[in-house]
Amino acid sequence: MSIFSILKNAAPSMKFERVTDIFPEDIKRLGAKTVFLDLDNTCVCYGSNYVDPDIREWVSRLKESGLKVAVLSNTIPVRGHIVASKLGSLPCFCLACKPLPFMALLAAKILRTSPEEIVMIGDKLTADILCANIIGAYSIKVDKLAGVILRQQEERLRVAAQ
Repeated sequence: MSIFSILKNAAPSMKFERVTDIFPEDIKRLGAKTVFLDLDNTCVCYGSNYVDPDIREWVSRLKESGLKVAVLSNTIPVRGHIVASKLGSLPCFCLACKPLPFMALLAAKILRTSPEEIVMIGDKLTADILCANIIGAYSIKVDKLAGVILRQQEERLRVAAQ
């Protein structure tokens, strides 16, 4: 496999600035019924256990729309389960070793869904997006959460200074 074929596999199905910009209808339009969420830099800042209320509410809207939602993360289990519970008692699959497909396929089997019905949402092309594309799932890339928060804070300061 050449580096070019690997990079071609890292192209996302869709791209958004932040997870809260994604509506359940966007996911359903792809034909997905299950959402795999990355944690670090996607739902929480890297290494943090703090879950923004907007993201918690967004996860709740996904679930209310009938989508299955689970965490698929490379983080350690203790931290992953803490954050998954704060997100709304989500099933959590940690130490995923993305982009390797094994944990994603196991999670799909446990959740009784097929890869074609999954959308993986994450910030890293070489982990989240590549993993989704390898298993045949849809992939949505979001910007790193810390960068999004910084841009929002800068905008608030700019508006306040006017």
